[in-house]
Amino acid sequence: MEVRLNPEQWDGYKVVKHPRAQMLNAQLSARKADIDCKLYEWQTEGKIKGKAAKDIKAMIERFLEGEEEVRVTWGDYYKKAAARRKGSTYNIYMYTYERLMAWRDIHKITMDEITPDLLRDFESWMARTMPSPNSRAVHFDNIRAVCNDAIDDEVTQNYPFRKFKYRRVETQKRSLSLEELRTLLNWEVEPHQVRYRDMFLLTILLRGINIIDLANLTQDNVVGGRIEYIRAKTHRMISVKIEPEAAELIEKYRGKDYLVNISDLYQNHKDYISRIDRNLKK
Repeated sequence: MEVRLNPEQWDGYKVVKHPRAQMLNAQLSARKADIDCKLYEWQTEGKIKGKAAKDIKAMIERFLEGEEEVRVTWGDYYKKAAARRKGSTYNIYMYTYERLMAWRDIHKITMDEITPDLLRDFESWMARTMPSPNSRAVHFDNIRAVCNDAIDDEVTQNYPFRKFKYRRVETQKRSLSLEELRTLLNWEVEPHQVRYRDMFLLTILLRGINIIDLANLTQDNVVGGRIEYIRAKTHRMISVKIEPEAAELIEKYRGKDYLVNISDLYQNHKDYISRIDRNLKK
């Protein structure tokens, strides 16, 4: 309904000094009643709880224009956003999806319906089996990133993290002392454990290189006595000098297609990492 009035024909609340004032005011009252009913419906369904006034206004404008509500569910959009992630990051996002689905069916909740109270309920549910705030924070990092993606994709303007805060606690240092490191590296091990200890030492000599990155190195990564590579997790360029001790281990375990033979022997890097962890613990 479009109504054109002169400034003096509107007193801020109703139409005045207009030949059809009574009819226009009746139409305005009817439209307002429609809006009030819709707001009550949204409030009952929890769709506007925690939303900013501008977001509610946009919902009303879409309603008045007769636009059908596009119900993009949290579950559908989360899986779509997770699919954009690569490798282990995708697996971490999907673990969060599994936790969410164990809590409740997020395919029955739209992106517009995610509220701070809903996130608090998820946090309380996780706390029963996941006492570490830092472990829970990883899941909320993923959910927050998906909410940001949804805003960028113009799926929603809803951002529940304005009023929902989660925390991390400082973790106790777990690094080995120099003496503990000497003890580990000089320990008498079984023959099959030697390679795992050697690979652990090589990661230290190469400035804490991740096993995945170590496994993917080729001769092309060796440049002028240094190893240069793009870290898989952060996509940052890393350059490390090859010290004589590291060169000795690289030569000892030189691969056919790779710098060291991890990927030549093991297609599943996760399995190899588990083997290293188990044997170092022993």
